Amino acid sequence: MKNKVLTVLSILQLVFCTTTAQDNEGYKIYYDMTFRKDSTNAATTSEMTELLVSGGKSLFRTVLQAEQDTALFYQSLQRRSEQAISTNARYRILKDYSNQTTHYYEQVETLGGAICTYAESQDSMTWSLTSDTSTINKLLCQKALLVYGNRSWEAWFCPDIPISDGPYKFCGLPGLIVRISDRTDSWLFDLKRIEHVPAFIVDLTFLHSAEVVNKLELYKRKWDYRYNWLQINQAAGKIGPVNEEMRQRLIKSSRANLARDNNWIELYP
Repeated sequence: MKNKVLTVLSILQLVFCTTTAQDNEGYKIYYDMTFRKDSTNAATTSEMTELLVSGGKSLFRTVLQAEQDTALFYQSLQRRSEQAISTNARYRILKDYSNQTTHYYEQVETLGGAICTYAESQDSMTWSLTSDTSTINKLLCQKALLVYGNRSWEAWFCPDIPISDGPYKFCGLPGLIVRISDRTDSWLFDLKRIEHVPAFIVDLTFLHSAEVVNKLELYKRKWDYRYNWLQINQAAGKIGPVNEEMRQRLIKSSRANLARDNNWIELYP
């Protein structure tokens, strides 16, 4: 705990020395993501995530996804497959402050499928600021409320850290988000540390060829693939034939897993 607090306090001192932190500085901001996959089960899963901020843009992803992305720079797109990743979140989220747009990228079909993307305006983050304050890890924070993705969120942000960003798609507050959770306690992002680094370019070139879809289409395709993954991959020749008993067992198992994975961060029909 002491190391984490010292890291956050030291970054505050660095931020105080700059007037345009998001334009001229680079930051690696780490959040612990804790969530319940199954809304009917109290068991939680945790994973470390990172928010990279520099040059008027930011990139959010899990640390495990970041390791895979680094490897992709040295592979051809034809050889790309994300099946081996054990991360709980296979998406990347790129925020562009210049045009107030958030771009979401995810490979829905994990066996060599295309990466899909959609864009949405950051105006969809309609925050309600409150007068409530709290000290979190020795940072004075203010509370803000948001309804987004059919969830009600409570965020604590630090006005003393002038980075209008946070984990996942969350942004637009007058300070860095230190902690954010939904009202059902299904999802929690908690700031762990901030690293000050030289400015860098936030870009993943292999995302430039992503397939553009609308948001609801991506969620529908994701659910359909999870529900029918064996049939889809067999039809595409990515999985060889299996006997009928094994086939039914695999289908039953995958659909049972999907039924237990019912508590996505955004809830859509």
